Parts: sequence; C-alpha cells; structure tokens
Amino acid sequence: MDSATIRKRPGSEISIEMPEPKKDKTESKSFGFKTTSVPSVWLRPTNVLKSASLAARKKLAARKKDAAGKKSYLKDSHSKRATPKTLISDLVSIPASSSSKTVKEFHCPDRLVYELKNSFSDYSDTLYRQGILGKLAPLTDDLPIKFDRIDNLVDITCIAEKLMRYDDSKEKGIQLLNHCLIASSNFSLSDFRPKHLASFAFALTALGPKPEIDNFLIKVNQEITTRDLTTTQKFFEWTPKDLSRVALAITKVSDIETVSSSLIIIAKETMCRAMKDDGDGLHQKNGWYAKSLAGVAASLAKFKLQHCSEDTTAVVNAISEIAKETNRRFHHGELSNKLTWTMTDLKMLLNALVAPEVRIRSHYAHLSMMAIAKTLSSYTDTEISGIHYIALNLSHCRYTSVENHILKLAEIYIKRISRDTQHNLGQTRYVLQALDNLSASFRQRQIAGSLLKQVLKDFPLNSLDKHTLVQLTMSLTLMHFGKQSEHPEYFDCSFLDTAEEKTDEFMALSKKRAFDWQLNFIKRYWQTKRTAPTVCSPDNAMFENISVTQGKLFDAIRRAMNPDVSVQQEVIIDGYPVDIFLPEYGICVQVNGPQHYFFFDPKSSNSKSFKDVMSHERTKSKFIHSMLEKMNFTVLDITSEDVCNPYLQNNLIKQIKNKIHRSHMRHD
Repeated sequence: MDSATIRKRPGSEISIEMPEPKKDKTESKSFGFKTTSVPSVWLRPTNVLKSASLAARKKLAARKKDAAGKKSYLKDSHSKRATPKTLISDLVSIPASSSSKTVKEFHCPDRLVYELKNSFSDYSDTLYRQGILGKLAPLTDDLPIKFDRIDNLVDITCIAEKLMRYDDSKEKGIQLLNHCLIASSNFSLSDFRPKHLASFAFALTALGPKPEIDNFLIKVNQEITTRDLTTTQKFFEWTPKDLSRVALAITKVSDIETVSSSLIIIAKETMCRAMKDDGDGLHQKNGWYAKSLAGVAASLAKFKLQHCSEDTTAVVNAISEIAKETNRRFHHGELSNKLTWTMTDLKMLLNALVAPEVRIRSHYAHLSMMAIAKTLSSYTDTEISGIHYIALNLSHCRYTSVENHILKLAEIYIKRISRDTQHNLGQTRYVLQALDNLSASFRQRQIAGSLLKQVLKDFPLNSLDKHTLVQLTMSLTLMHFGKQSEHPEYFDCSFLDTAEEKTDEFMALSKKRAFDWQLNFIKRYWQTKRTAPTVCSPDNAMFENISVTQGKLFDAIRRAMNPDVSVQQEVIIDGYPVDIFLPEYGICVQVNGPQHYFFFDPKSSNSKSFKDVMSHERTKSKFIHSMLEKMNFTVLDITSEDVCNPYLQNNLIKQIKNKIHRSHMRHD
C-alpha cells in the first residue's frame, strides 16, 4: 500500500507517505524517500533517529567512495579519474607537519613522503615542482631533518636529485640532498636493501665531488664487499639496475683505486650471470635493459686495465660479454629502438668499448662499435648529440665500414658550426683527431680541409692554444702526406701550397714540450729541422703503461739475443716512445694494437676467419713509420695478436738477427 489514512476526528485527516521502491538513480541517491511537509509533532523519535542514521551512512559511503578513488589513482599514476591540477592543488593546500616555528627539526613522516612520491610525479611540470617546494619551504640549512624509516630517506633523496635538474628548484634540491646525507648517519648501511643502497648512492653523486660524498661511497664499497650479490635471496636480490646504479655511483670517487674491490666483485657477478641460460643471461628478459648494460660497462671501463691479473681479466671479460650481447641485439633490430636505447646509453657503452685492453683482447668490442656506428646512421642530424665525442671513440674501431660513418658525422659537424654563432674549438680538435685516425682517402682529406678552413676563418692564429695549434699542424701534415701517392689533379692543392709557411707560424706560436714527438716529426717532414734525433731513456712512469703482449715479446727477444746485445723498452726518440729498441743497431720494434689498423668487415670479405682478413695501416701509423725511417732507423712492426703466435714471433726474431748480421758484415 503506497499510503495510509488515519482518521482522528471528523474533518481532520493526516496523510503519511510510505517508502516507495527505487525506480531510478535519482531516487536511489535519496535512499527512496519523498520529502513532504509534516509537522514535527507527528514525528516519532524513532523516525528522527532513522533519518540521522541514514544521513550518517550516506556520508560514510561517500567517504569510502572518495578514498577508493584516490587509492586507485595513486596505484596508477596515468589514471584519468583525476586531473594533475586537482592533485597539485591538494598537495599545496595540505600544511606541512613542521610548519610551526617552535619545531626543532623538520620531521618527514610517511604521509608527507607518500604525497610527494605518489602524486602526479611529472617533474617537468612547474606546478608539481612548486607543490613540492611549498611542502619543503620550512626546511632551512640549520634545521635538521628526521626520517622514520630508510624508505623515506631514499625516496626523498631521489626526489631531491630530480629537483636538481631544473633551475627553479636546483637550490632546494642541493639543500635537501645535503640534509639527506647528514641524516643517513642515523642508519646503518647493513640495514639498506640493495635497491635502497644503489638508489641512495646514485642520487647523492649529483652533489659532485665532495669529501663527504667520497667517504660515504668508500663505506658503500666496503658494504658491497661483505654482501652476496647473487640472486638467491628472494627479497634481497641485486637486480641489474641495482648493479648498474651502485657501480656508476662508486666510480665517482676521486681515487678510484679505493673502490676497485667492489668493481671487481660486480665484474665477476656480471660474468656469472652472463653464463646462465647457456650464455643468454644478459638478455632483456632477465632485467638487463639498455641502461643497465651501458651503466655496468661504463663503470667497469674506469678500472685500470694495464696490469695482467685475474681481476683485470674478469673486468675485460665482463665488458666483452656486454659487447657480445650488444652485438646480438643489433642483429635482432633491438639496438635501433630509440625508446629503449637512448643517445646517452650508446655513448656510455661506446666509452667502455674503447678501453685499450678491451679493444686488444676482445673482437666483440669492435663489432659492437661497428653496430653502434650503423645504428647512428638511422638517426637524423638533430638527434645526434656529442658528435665530437662519438667520432673520436668510433675512430678506434678496426673495421673499414666505420670510416664512412665517421666522415658523415664530420660533415654534420661542419654544417652545425657553419650555422652556429659560437664555434667550440675544443670539439673541433676532437673531430680533427678522429679524422687523423682514419686512412687518408680523398673524401677524408676534403672534409679535413674544409674543417681546417673553417677554423682559420673563425679564429686568428695568435688566439689558439698550443694543443689546438699542434692538432691543426698534424692534420695539415697528414693531409699532405696522404696525397703524395696520388696525382695532384685529383685533389685541390691550393690549401696545401702554403702548408710549410703555416707550419712555421704554428710552431712559432706553440710552446715547447707540447706533444714533442708531433712537433719534431712535423718539422722533420717539412725539412725545417735537420738536426740528429735525440734518444732518451724512458721515465719510470712509462713502464706502468706497458702492455702484456709487449712484455712477452721483450722477454722473448732478450732471451734470443746474445748477452752483449742491449735490448731496451719504451725508449723515447725525438719525443716519440718506441716499444722495443736495440740502440747499437738502430732497430725499432713496434707492437701495434688494433688501433693501428683497419680491417675489412668479415661479412663484406670472402674470409670467414678474423685472422685471414686483410688489413691496412692507418695514415698516422704510416706517417710515424716513415719518419722513423727518415731518421735512419730500421722499423719492424708486429700486431699484438701476432705476438701470441709462436711462428710469427720467431719470424720477427729471425728478422732482427738478420739485420744484426748484415750490420756486422758491413763493418767487417
């Protein structure tokens, strides 16, 4: 029955409406009641209580709905239920817990960290940064900050590191990072989980070189040496991202030797993981993304690799495995994905591959450099950053196809400096040095000549520093040296006609002892220096840079010679270090690594073996060889790979003995 009629007296009636069933959403929101004007005297107390309880339940349901909406948004930062502006306004409107002037410390509770971390975290948005700065406004230099948990400390440290990337929040980010560094003394490093330890150390390095940062990173190094980096523990495992971050952090120490122990541990752990799954352990499915591969490789490359030891071998092998994985991803088309492989990742990986010992011991390093060069060919001119840096590193690759890519980079660089109002002379010097490492082809000389013309057009000679002057003269000399075997009509020699005159001007402005061997060899090439060469004994510091292969060859030659024959290492002739020298007979033995040669690509040649691929010497190596012979020295070359071949090593020793025998015959 929809309504009921109660009769009290004749002529007086009261109508009371009864609840109706829910028909639509509008009625369901009002809990199914229709409003009427009923005198309060006719309402029972039970009815009033029912109305109050319904209103309370309505408010409670609304609160639960709002709370559920906020939780779903915080779980998914890309949710479309709420706009960023709404959350930012809410963030700013919430007062900080330490806004009182009587507070002796800036307390950072879970609620504050939760809102700073889980709101619309787009640091490029000015409103969001202003919201964070508003929350951190009470923080001053003399007000210490307190954290309840390590999680809060790490989260705030990462937020501060991101704030430092923007000019309007950089000052507050530096202040906050300094406070976090001080607050970390209240916690023990053994309590840090791998993720927290790696993130915290990586964020602190944004402060730059400081004694406090060095001391903290040394403690991190000690903590790593006491931990197990394997992934056997379920909740305390080191992910590839953690290994990369902590490795990049500890290499920021001013004296890297103090943290070498942890780098070796990371290298060995990388090798162990690379061997898993039948050599497929560094796959992306195992968490080895581009940033992790590049970060670990770039960090390990900073380790000194000159000495032969088990630790050095582990570091070189780890970088070689990363290079092998990079080459595999290139053939699968993954390296060209610009979303996963950024320019920063490619440059970091390239920096690791050009380490001298890595290039000597691993052919995968050269294959990966060639893969990076081919990947960059798909980039547009505006997408490539740091051309001078990339070109110089790629010039150490030993495959011929890389030369064309370097020349393309040099052409892009010339276009850029012709458009820019300010010419960066230091970057130009790197590009010229990269071109000097190539073969003296017609195209190479044209590009180098155009770059030299641009430099002389933009800068007067008296404004150039000594390093730039020497580099210009070296490039000029190598261009002239490379064209001697060709007909002059195929190359415009108008720029090179005044080479000797320009060289004299450069030499007059350059200071002594700046690249002595280059200055002396250039003068000898242009016949401006006719004096006898100077032969000096090496410094003790030079013996630290002797390669392993050179040491083996030196011992073999010394054992094969008579006791009265003097054999020396690292002798300086006119400022140039000669690897092995027999002074009585004027014999120079050069142990040339892959950086002295260009090889044809294995796929472009008919040979299937790396050893069978034909090679040719770079222009700079040819020039040095020619200048030593011009000073009446006998030069014998051998590659670092051929030293390990007993047959080729014995063949070189026979050549030395024949030279000595002929010298005795002439004297007799």
